[in-house]
Amino acid sequence: MGESTPRNDGPADKPSPRDEAQIRALLEEILETNKLPREVSGGDIVLERILEERLHRLRGVHAEMEAMFPTPVAGTSPTRRLLRDSFQSNDRLPEIPGYEVLDVIGTGGMGVVYRARHLKLNRLVAIKMVLLGAYASREDLECLLREAQNVAALRHPNIVQVYDVAEHDGFPYYSMELLEKGDLAQMLQGKPRPAKDAADLVRVLADAIHAAHLAGIVHRDLKPGNILLNEDQTTKIGDFSLSRRVELDSTRSTKVPRAGTPSYMAPEQAAGERNAIQPTVDIYSLGAVLYELLTGRPPFKAETSAETLQQVIHDDPVSPSQLNSRVPCDLQTICLKCLQKDPTRRYLSAADLADDLNRFLSGEPIHARPISFAERTFKWCRRRPAISVAMVVSVIALTGAITGGFWIQQLEHARHTEEIVRREGARKYITSSLPLLSQLVRSRQWSDAKGVLRTARTRLEDAQSSDLEIRLTAAAEEFEIAEELERIRQSFPEPNDAGYNYLPARDAYAKVFHRFGIGSDVEVKTAALRISESSLREELLMALDYAAFTENFNADDSELRRLLSMGRTAAPSHWQDRFRDPATWKDLPSLQRLVNDASTAQPPPLSHQMVMVGFLLSSLNHNHTAIEILREAHLRDPSDFWVNLELGHVLSHQNKNAEAIQYFRAAVALKPTHFVAWTWLGRAQLSNANSEAAIVSLRRAISLRPEYPTSWQILISALAASERWDEALAAQRDALAANSPIMKHEGTAAVLRLCRGRSAAAKQQWPLAVESYADAIAGGYAINTEVWFEYAAVRILADDATGHREVCTAMLDRCEKDNLRRFLVARACTLVRGTDQELARAAEEGMPELDLHAETFWSLTQRGALLCRQKKHREAIAVLEQSLRANSRPEDCIITWVWLSRANLSLEEEDAARMWLGQVNNLLDQSTTKPDGIHLHNWLEALTLRRELVATLADSAPVIKIN
Repeated sequence: MGESTPRNDGPADKPSPRDEAQIRALLEEILETNKLPREVSGGDIVLERILEERLHRLRGVHAEMEAMFPTPVAGTSPTRRLLRDSFQSNDRLPEIPGYEVLDVIGTGGMGVVYRARHLKLNRLVAIKMVLLGAYASREDLECLLREAQNVAALRHPNIVQVYDVAEHDGFPYYSMELLEKGDLAQMLQGKPRPAKDAADLVRVLADAIHAAHLAGIVHRDLKPGNILLNEDQTTKIGDFSLSRRVELDSTRSTKVPRAGTPSYMAPEQAAGERNAIQPTVDIYSLGAVLYELLTGRPPFKAETSAETLQQVIHDDPVSPSQLNSRVPCDLQTICLKCLQKDPTRRYLSAADLADDLNRFLSGEPIHARPISFAERTFKWCRRRPAISVAMVVSVIALTGAITGGFWIQQLEHARHTEEIVRREGARKYITSSLPLLSQLVRSRQWSDAKGVLRTARTRLEDAQSSDLEIRLTAAAEEFEIAEELERIRQSFPEPNDAGYNYLPARDAYAKVFHRFGIGSDVEVKTAALRISESSLREELLMALDYAAFTENFNADDSELRRLLSMGRTAAPSHWQDRFRDPATWKDLPSLQRLVNDASTAQPPPLSHQMVMVGFLLSSLNHNHTAIEILREAHLRDPSDFWVNLELGHVLSHQNKNAEAIQYFRAAVALKPTHFVAWTWLGRAQLSNANSEAAIVSLRRAISLRPEYPTSWQILISALAASERWDEALAAQRDALAANSPIMKHEGTAAVLRLCRGRSAAAKQQWPLAVESYADAIAGGYAINTEVWFEYAAVRILADDATGHREVCTAMLDRCEKDNLRRFLVARACTLVRGTDQELARAAEEGMPELDLHAETFWSLTQRGALLCRQKKHREAIAVLEQSLRANSRPEDCIITWVWLSRANLSLEEEDAARMWLGQVNNLLDQSTTKPDGIHLHNWLEALTLRRELVATLADSAPVIKIN
């Protein structure tokens, strides 16, 4: 039951076609690194929302593919599997006219690349298509088409060549030359290359990218991973998915979305500036590639993307020669000129870069010059004006000391200058880190926030500011509280062997509330004021709701009332106040009114609140209304784990298992270690007649928590349903070895024997069925009337009339003691006509229950059967015909037909008897095994009566066919 932090900004704007490439690149990063949308959005809330919506769509595609082709793989990264597993199987390759698609080469954020053969030319090619197919947005399709058109416009030996751009089933694709020798990143593997090799390689790339620039195309994502290699190690630039035409972007606003890979992005790209779509960004990226070729690492690479971007924007790279002393001075100069922060100080064109690299390789003087000390000092002072002023003062003082010959004073001033520089730099860093840290906390970018906080703390000593220390301590406290609240929310409630355990969350929330100063010893009004004035207001309000929910299972509701009262006082609103009223949680009409008002409430209810309402409604057995509000919650927050899990759970209770599976799949994708979610998925799959998929899901659940008994019980049932009896018995032994409090050994064995008996009966394997049913009854099913009825029927069908009589006698004798269902006892006794005494006893036991449901189909049919066995055939026919008017479903009516045939034959009305028996045969003779639509009891009773009828008609013509 999770919830995204509520925000006050408007709805996410629809991305323009040009911005779509950024979304694709960030989705690629999410899939590659398992990061969350908020961790890659750079604090852009609108972008974060778009990423969340798009990622949900990818999960929806995955869920639908899994429903059709269930292929769970244990041990695979779940986020990665969301999309890519569906396209890695060669069984699902597309059929493209003119090509034989051979296999999948790879997948990216929005595209999938196939190896294919051009049939007419007999040439191997690569084909790139939109990964989502029919689920792709218009922007996805436009992006792929634009990429294809951009690359197709280029003709250069070091740019991947496009052969054809076309459509298949309305979706664009393009074919290009196939390069199968990896990429530059794979070749480097963190090791420096010889200087001349590095220079020559980048010269080739610069020539190629200059050709693209002349065509008006900026690549914007040059990096080793996008530099491909062919058989003879020739390098070719690929993946133009982020490319842009310069002239198309001349009217853009002063800010553009970030796009690219942080370690290779130009500073203006990292900052989202207007000139981020200019050839100079590619020149910077070529410098970054050259830097990595020389040193074995990119110029900037921090622990997180946010920290890397900060370095790219604000820091100067370490000179390559400091990392590799063998880097020639001229080549270092070329490299650092490419990496200038100011785009105007880089090479004016990629051709100029290629020319200087060619000069270096030929031993000629290069045009670029090392940055002078004065120039470096000027740039440094311009970026740090406060520090530079302090240095000027110090230099003046130092000059006076020199002219006066006071060398000791000179050294003192130098030290003082260094302290000023260090102090002012630290203060500036910490001051700028505080709002960034707050923004990262609000967007739940925990890893980035930790990195910023860690670095800021290391600079505190240099800053020498008590004010900054106080502010940073408060920010760190806010971060720690927010992170702990998120940790509790993510683990709420903790699954255990019995299902769920709310106590850990309840205790954890109590500790955080005490730490924040809103514990149980604080007055409600005081606590509410602290919450409303806090920058963590929304997080704390959500935590109050969760904490109150944990108290809902406590007999003492005083703490529940206090927590809800705090929420009402801190954030009053009409819908929220009613939700936070303790009386509402136990009152069905009040909960229903919340559901009715949820779609129009302002401010709108949060998704975790709607999930709680759905849970409360479900606990009151009002699943239909629960589904209504859970669907609303899912529309608002489709990527929330608890929304998906609870919606799937309620749907499965309504026997809507096919739909429930979709939400369970989303849940396990969001929390792949949640064994209860895997168990519920397996149960829904089994109920949806997909035992093989259920077995995979349940084994995954057991691998996560072997002690959870429900997983074992459903797994054994699924194995039995698949008739994998040996595996089912092995699972039973494994459950005992895992100390799972599963059913007793004998009881579990009885379950398996019953399943085997029912399977054998459905296949008309009567001796095996008799043996299995006998074992099941002896093992624990002696009080189950349904099992007794089935046992009685299979004894007849196994040609054991004596055994049937023994079973009926046992049922009549145990009827009172074991509270057997009278209706089924009577039904078993009428399968074959016994003695008048037995028949009277069966009628005496069964009639009271039949009278309670006198007008139902089942009651009328069984009443007709009793009348028939009592030789009241005319009366039996009237009652049986009445039952047909109550139910016209053939799979049920088959037993009515067979009794009508029996009654008419007893009256020597052979034509009518054959007519009714013909209808029975039409249904039964469709298969030698039990059809799926017919209940096992109906199947057994129809077979039993038909056998009796055929024997009676054996001397008449035509002979009745029977299996």
